[in-house]
Amino acid sequence: MNKRMRILLILIAVICFGVALSYPISEYMQRQQSMDSMDMLAAMRDQGLKNAAVTQAPATEAPATDAPDELPADEAAAEPDAQPVGEGADVTVGTTDAPPSAPSQPDAAPAAAGEAQGQATDAAQPLETAAAQENAEPAATLSAGKQGGEAVVTATPEPTTAPTPSPTPDRRVNNGIKTWNNVEKIALDESKILPQYRDLYALNNEMVGWLTVSATKIDYPVMQTEDDTYYLTHDFMHNNNANGLLILDSHCDAYTPSYNLVVSGHNRKNNTMFSDLYEYYKDKRHWEAHKTIQFDSLMEERTYIVFAAFFSADYDVDEEGFRYNADIQYNVDMNMWLSEINQYKLYDTGIDVKFGDQVLTLTTCNSTRRQNGRFVVVCRRLREGEVVE
Repeated sequence: MNKRMRILLILIAVICFGVALSYPISEYMQRQQSMDSMDMLAAMRDQGLKNAAVTQAPATEAPATDAPDELPADEAAAEPDAQPVGEGADVTVGTTDAPPSAPSQPDAAPAAAGEAQGQATDAAQPLETAAAQENAEPAATLSAGKQGGEAVVTATPEPTTAPTPSPTPDRRVNNGIKTWNNVEKIALDESKILPQYRDLYALNNEMVGWLTVSATKIDYPVMQTEDDTYYLTHDFMHNNNANGLLILDSHCDAYTPSYNLVVSGHNRKNNTMFSDLYEYYKDKRHWEAHKTIQFDSLMEERTYIVFAAFFSADYDVDEEGFRYNADIQYNVDMNMWLSEINQYKLYDTGIDVKFGDQVLTLTTCNSTRRQNGRFVVVCRRLREGEVVE
């Protein structure tokens, strides 16, 4: 082999070696860039929260009032014994122990005089006042009687109107809950953006919320654009990055919100985006320790409880797959959707879900069970007053 051939082979080997190394090097650099970017954004969020806490005015204590002067001995003796509320005293509001005694009947002559005087007074009243009294409708008619020698006054109750019959219920609507098309839409009000997200929104106004899954590294902003694929390959600062970001489906409304919010993200096995979703929620033991997920919109903090996790396929690719982006408009839609989930779910959580609940669906690629597979975690928002044990 001549010298030129050896040099050519060496150059080819170097090029092949460089190409082989370029992919892992690029992967490492993009992963590091993504993680650094997320750390910076999380720090901005935390700093915004701290700044808001500092600027809030401290709570002022109510000034202490001076104790009332003591009553003189003779007045104190005249005061009845009082018992403080909260120390066993019975408190009765609006009633007395015994009605006042009826007044004695006046003599006939004074009564006649009083009647004449009353007539004179009535005649002197302005006409407007008399007309107003005639038009006034009394709340109740009083009738007088006698019982046990004392006058008794009873109120005649107002007649009750017959109830208006309710319209025939629509079988497709449950308990009068509005369908999504009829719900009044809530637009983003920039003056109401939560303090922890103001600087982030100013940096990129395509951010619509923040998702945090406890005990994982999932603690990321959620983006939304008309093009659902853009943030699969770009980071928060619009740099090319194969790890992308978390994406809210373009058909969802983060602020109203719609009955089903669908958030997707890559599963690249490098501890970014939704890489941890499968590793944790495939096991019921993790769910038992970490049942809730936080997904805030820019204007509202929201907590959801996981009620199902399962493997499936993307319905858009495989008709046998799960419709995780289902458009839930009516009770019948919700029942069909929940029936699908019950067929797929890996374990039973015992969490009830009904039409009208706000649902959050997290989905990522996973080919563990099938080609073009997905791993899906479905949650519902905590109801008012609900506490998770």
